[in-house]
Amino acid sequence: MAEKGKGRTLINSIGIPAILSLIWVGGIYFSIFITFVVLLAMNDFYNLYVGKGYTPSKMLGIGGGILVLIFYYFNLEITSPELIGSIIVFTFLTMFSELFRKRDNFLENISLVLFGILYLPVTLGTLILLRQVDTVDGTMFTAAILLAVWLCDSAAMGTGMLWGKTKIIPWASPKKSVQGSLGGLCASFGVYIIFKTANIGALDLSWTDVAVLSLIAGFIGQIGDFMESWMKRQAGVKDSGTFLMGHGGVLDRFDSMIFAAPLSYAYLWIR
Repeated sequence: MAEKGKGRTLINSIGIPAILSLIWVGGIYFSIFITFVVLLAMNDFYNLYVGKGYTPSKMLGIGGGILVLIFYYFNLEITSPELIGSIIVFTFLTMFSELFRKRDNFLENISLVLFGILYLPVTLGTLILLRQVDTVDGTMFTAAILLAVWLCDSAAMGTGMLWGKTKIIPWASPKKSVQGSLGGLCASFGVYIIFKTANIGALDLSWTDVAVLSLIAGFIGQIGDFMESWMKRQAGVKDSGTFLMGHGGVLDRFDSMIFAAPLSYAYLWIR
């Protein structure tokens, strides 16, 4: 446990300043970082079910993920027929590839490849779009969202360890409590309130914006955490990987962002 704590401290002390620096720089550098994160998370996801006998084609899934991220980076416009056609072609390609791989669990492997693309690059890739919003408007939405989600995670853990008594979804994540979740939600609100009242990054947030974005980061984001915990329990593993030492795999660290990033972007797009 102490060794794990040291690993978390090391990752936090190096990782958080590095990520905030990349957000500040933006452009191709931040996009490459998000691509790196997504591909590592996809690898974690596909490895989850190896112990269950499933062997999805990582190469095909990651290739599809890269295409999605390229689409986001160049902010390409695509019509509905083009989108539907692309999905059909890629689905057929996945089925064709699986046929000639001659592996067991044909349908499950195809489903995992396709879901892995929807679950990770399609969702986490919206961080690239969020950073482009920052570039256009001279704001810091990306930094605010990342800080709100990660402080929610840390506050939920700390509050849960101190006062957590009432289990919230024990079949998915036995250690998480109602008290911890509320502590995390309060931390998300705290981040956005500070950004608004201190006018950090010229965000120009209304109190409605603060409420909605805080709920996305502190409530919906935690649902992403529970979903990934449930996947791990289904797969029979404790962590999705070991890349981040005390934090587990990359998927473990960005599970809340999978839900929070696309919904935050959608809200900012329609507000």
